[in-house]
Amino acid sequence: MTEGHYRRSPGVGVISATDDDSGETIIYLAPLPDGPALVLRGSAAAIWTAVTDTPASSSEIATRVARQRRLPLELVCADVADFLETLADRGMLVRGPLP
Repeated sequence: MTEGHYRRSPGVGVISATDDDSGETIIYLAPLPDGPALVLRGSAAAIWTAVTDTPASSSEIATRVARQRRLPLELVCADVADFLETLADRGMLVRGPLP
């Protein structure tokens, strides 16, 4: 069975900001129009960015995150897969074949 690809759900509002003190990227997500909002920082923000750059499978996204965060792939794979499923369960991502 082919692994599904994740992509941003239609109707999800996204605002990206930079923390003035730390320089860290903060991403605010909300299904529009009613929310609730979700705030992503650190690894969570890196995963969101990796999946929304180009739709990809969980393993492809994990590879992007590992490379960006300079971590061993085997260290991030399970956490990335779990977080992608959480985002899909909350309606922020869609999982399926590429359109």
